[in-house]
Amino acid sequence: NYAVPPLQILPDIVKAVGGNLTIAVDCGFESGMDVFKALALGADCVCVGRALMEPLKEGAEGVAKRINEMNSELIKVMARTGFRTLADIDSSVIWNRRI
Repeated sequence: NYAVPPLQILPDIVKAVGGNLTIAVDCGFESGMDVFKALALGADCVCVGRALMEPLKEGAEGVAKRINEMNSELIKVMARTGFRTLADIDSSVIWNRRI
């Protein structure tokens, strides 16, 4: 409850590593929109383990279904923002107000 949200600090991490490390981000990503935001802010990959815990009760089929749903959400937000590929995603569509 008291930690800095990953997306808030992610741009600073990206700047600090200067492209020298692969950045994997984790913590509370539940949707394709969450994944999009992390990629737009500079993450190279996004972990979504917690989002798969409930579907795991249905086995591999439940996990595959949830991953496909998240993929669909990501594709839709990419279409709405004009990005054709994952490599094209950048922060130009993210409003980032630093207090």
